Formats: sequence, C-alpha cells, structure tokens
Amino acid sequence: PGFSQSGEIRIHVSPEIESMVAEHQRINKEEGVLAGYRIQIFASPVLAKARDIKAVFQMGYPDLAAEVVLEEPDFKVVIGNYLDRFDAHHDLQRMLPQYPGAFLVRQLVAVSDL
Repeated sequence: PGFSQSGEIRIHVSPEIESMVAEHQRINKEEGVLAGYRIQIFASPVLAKARDIKAVFQMGYPDLAAEVVLEEPDFKVVIGNYLDRFDAHHDLQRMLPQYPGAFLVRQLVAVSDL
C-alpha cells in the first residue's frame, strides 16, 4: 500500500565506447557539422511551394535562419540551427500559432551557423 522506494542508478560506460563517441565528435567538428536540431515548418514535393513558405516565414521572423532542404521525395522548410533541444523548443513555441504543424527534427547543423 504506502511504501516508498529509493535507489541509485549507475551507468558504466566502457572506455572503448567513450573513445568512439569522442572520435565521432572530433570528426564532426572537423567536417564542420554537429548533431543538433531544427524546426520543420513545411514539406511538399513542389519546390516552388517550399520556396514561397520560406519567403513568407523570413518576412515574419527575420531573426531566424530558414532553409529549403531536399529529403526525397519532399522539399522541406527547416528553421534555425540548435545544439540544445530547449533552445529549439523555445523558438518552436513562438511559431506554433502561425505554423501549427511545426515540429523539431534532429539534423546535422553547420558549426559555422551556430
């Protein structure tokens, strides 16, 4: 009935795994990209529609970078370059009234754009 339980969780990571993760991060930095987040506001197989959405977005949010990317079969409009999910979520909340279908996506982001 009314009992409480406390405990401790320990995660042990082998040195080989830590080394692999460090190497992955080093390669990504050398290549100029890191794993991060963007906000997707639109997807369509029609490039002209994606370009129009991007143009309208940039008028309303000149402080945020917007890009049209091709992910077969769609052209997608993605916003921002975030390393932190919380920063991305903050901007997502700002644009949800105008873009109710917007959502966060994990993508590689250019280090130069951060």
